[in-house]
Amino acid sequence: MADPVDVLAQLLSPQQAATLDAVGRRAWEAAARALQVIQGQAPAVSLGEARLVMPDEIQGDFGDPHLAVPVELSTDNDQAATAYLVLPTAPAAAYLQTEADNPEDQEQQTLVVASTILEPGHPGPQPGRLCPLLQFGLILSFDDVTANTMPATLGGLDDACLYLTANLSAAQALPIALVLPGTFLDIVAGSMASAFAELGRS
Repeated sequence: MADPVDVLAQLLSPQQAATLDAVGRRAWEAAARALQVIQGQAPAVSLGEARLVMPDEIQGDFGDPHLAVPVELSTDNDQAATAYLVLPTAPAAAYLQTEADNPEDQEQQTLVVASTILEPGHPGPQPGRLCPLLQFGLILSFDDVTANTMPATLGGLDDACLYLTANLSAAQALPIALVLPGTFLDIVAGSMASAFAELGRS
């Protein structure tokens, strides 16, 4: 697969791409620690594809039942943008141990459990804990988890996006997709530019 840094460099400057790579690694380390609390063991991750897309190019990728988790970014300068974490419903149900005989019950149970994990106070990935960016004036938080909404969401976007797929493996396997609009990436890269040297040293 293409290296995400090389793909990012098609959209942003090489330094911005490197900054985002450093931030992404920190974010994964924090998320892995949270998932270890939930699952009882640290997950491994294997990357799938990384490519730049227009939103309408990937609408067909989300025709099967899925859960969409909006990841909202805001800054001290009143900038805001949203990225999307997408989980296929059946593997997410197995991963979160919410499998049920009735698919509608399974979907509802998985929505409830996923939403609970993302609530403040739960030992999972809480707002501001997904990535240690608060000291740089960036806040990451989660909006409501919804079912089967990505085609409509993508239909309302006109920003080029970085599209990433990956597989998490621990007690259960979980394929995931990340849709990161260019505006979201640009805000993170711009805000973290002054911290790049510090991230590289730590």
